[in-house]
Amino acid sequence: MKKDEAHLDRARMHWILSLAGICLVMGALLAIQVRSRTPEERLLSTRFGVTGGGPLGALSQVLAATQEQVEDQAEEIAAQRELITQYEEHMAKEKDIVKPMAEQLANAKVALGLTAVKGPGIVLEVDDSILKLGEDLHQYAQTGLLIHDNDLLRIMNELWAAGAEAISLNDQRLVGGTAIRCSGPTTQVNSVPIAAPYKFIALGDPDTLAGALNIPGGVLENLRLVQFPIKLEKSTELVVPAVPTAKKFKYARPVETSASTETDSTSPHAVSDTRKRRAAGK
Repeated sequence: MKKDEAHLDRARMHWILSLAGICLVMGALLAIQVRSRTPEERLLSTRFGVTGGGPLGALSQVLAATQEQVEDQAEEIAAQRELITQYEEHMAKEKDIVKPMAEQLANAKVALGLTAVKGPGIVLEVDDSILKLGEDLHQYAQTGLLIHDNDLLRIMNELWAAGAEAISLNDQRLVGGTAIRCSGPTTQVNSVPIAAPYKFIALGDPDTLAGALNIPGGVLENLRLVQFPIKLEKSTELVVPAVPTAKKFKYARPVETSASTETDSTSPHAVSDTRKRRAAGK
């Protein structure tokens, strides 16, 4: 009886030791498997509860593909930045050409009256004569006491000749092609009717402009002789408005000239050839 119990105890001990050995081996294998996973695989396993090699491997491939796309986009961004840098360098090189063109455009806008301008100049106001004539005088003599379009044109011409850079008459900008003409009891400028008193604003050197208007025998002296009220002032800051509407050109077109033609006509060889032809003609 005692022998049977001893044999049973030994069998139980053997089974326990065998089971313990199997558990140790399985634990070691599991530890090796966990340690062999990459940080990305462990993250995916923790976040999504994925176990086993198949699904975990698929998610790893997705992660790798996403990483590759990020790298491609980073390269594209770098290429676009390089392109922008090239454009900026090109614009910096062209700055010396663009700046004179911008200045020419600004001067053209001033000459055409497309923009309001300011600066020093003079203000001139003229009105109809205060001289009283007898009622028995002819009607045409009476009209001689009024400011007419030819008086305004003479004033405008004197100002341009004196170097005025911008002129307005009763807030109407005067430019090339501006017509000043009498139409019944009123005067029209830029097809806008105006009436006395007439106010000129001219930008330029104030002393030069005032001196040109006050020259002996000039337009203002002749008006003063017939008692036309005249007020002339100099100023350091005046504003001349822009034209209300830009003139549209229907028939006039610019003449196209090539740079090579202009260069050839002014080159030393061209000048020499011209002199030779002139000498041969003599």
